[in-house]
Amino acid sequence: MNSHKSKIRKYSTINRKAIAGVVLVPEKDYFRIYVAWEWPEAADSGFFAVMKSNKLYNCADEKTINAVCNFGDDITGTPEAKRIFHDLF
Repeated sequence: MNSHKSKIRKYSTINRKAIAGVVLVPEKDYFRIYVAWEWPEAADSGFFAVMKSNKLYNCADEKTINAVCNFGDDITGTPEAKRIFHDLF
């Protein structure tokens, strides 16, 4: 994971992952999901990565968010991540 330092210190924990933000973007009658996450130890220091779902979803429940963290594409540091950054945090 390509985590970056941020000023964010607030997060929720899902499946032992520190989730700082989730964004759903409408796409073709479903949603593309973006998740800012890191392991709690790194999150406590303000590090987070931005993951993009590699498929479309119709909901964003705990299972879906965990799947994006585990199998999504790491877009941290890309122009796409910068466009949605303010929505994630």
